[in-house]
Amino acid sequence: MSAQSKTITVTIRYFALLREETGKACETLTLEQGTLADLYKHLQERYKLSLPIEAIRAAVNNRFCSWQTDLGDGAEIVFVPPVAGG
Repeated sequence: MSAQSKTITVTIRYFALLREETGKACETLTLEQGTLADLYKHLQERYKLSLPIEAIRAAVNNRFCSWQTDLGDGAEIVFVPPVAGG
């Protein structure tokens, strides 16, 4: 861990396929500070998520944002997979 690393706690909400694959509607994780992309990659490995990052939209604290957004302590993250309808 580098001198500039910081541990943060975030709440993650999952919908649709992501909810099915994780088996959770939401969870709180403590992790090393990083970007939204870093978090999704971690979750892909942890839960073997099938959707690539390009297929997901993500919001931090109720605002859609880029995958390079830095996460802060207490952030609420929502991952929104593509939805099917008809």
